[in-house]
Amino acid sequence: MNIGGLNTTNSAMRSGLAGIKRQSAKKQNSVQNSTTASSYAGTFNLKIGGLTSRALPDGSNVTVYKADSYTKDSPLLRVVTTSADGKESEQIIDPSKVNISNATEKEMLALNSYLVDEGKLDNDVYKTGMFTDSSVSDTKKNFADIIKELMDMQYNANNLSGYAKYNKILSAYDFLEKK
Repeated sequence: MNIGGLNTTNSAMRSGLAGIKRQSAKKQNSVQNSTTASSYAGTFNLKIGGLTSRALPDGSNVTVYKADSYTKDSPLLRVVTTSADGKESEQIIDPSKVNISNATEKEMLALNSYLVDEGKLDNDVYKTGMFTDSSVSDTKKNFADIIKELMDMQYNANNLSGYAKYNKILSAYDFLEKK
């Protein structure tokens, strides 16, 4: 918590945010590179023209957009990764096909973005601690186990509201098994 209290932005974070330009979700528009220096050591989520955007300490950014071909029956999401040096890569992810027991952070970010957009989860899902990498990686992880471990930690600490929060997240993923 900074001196201003909860829900305030520290000056290092503000200076980092000042250089961010709003970017179009349209594929044909090139991304405007902006260089920002910030001493903020954490990860924060922004919504910059997409469903969500995750800025990482190494200067990279991952943004989730609805793909041009997005429909209710085929909810394809376009995940755009911008490295610290401005290089972009893109991946199309169908959130209904994400296996939470063997997924990358980008796949989970797409899945969570979809569930928030559908109203099945709220934005608190981005503050759960399940995303731990400080840079963009395609390493597969067992997020079901990670969430269960975080849930057990809350239970053992007698934090039943924290336990319920993680249980709600796991329950939201149940729709994957029903498809």
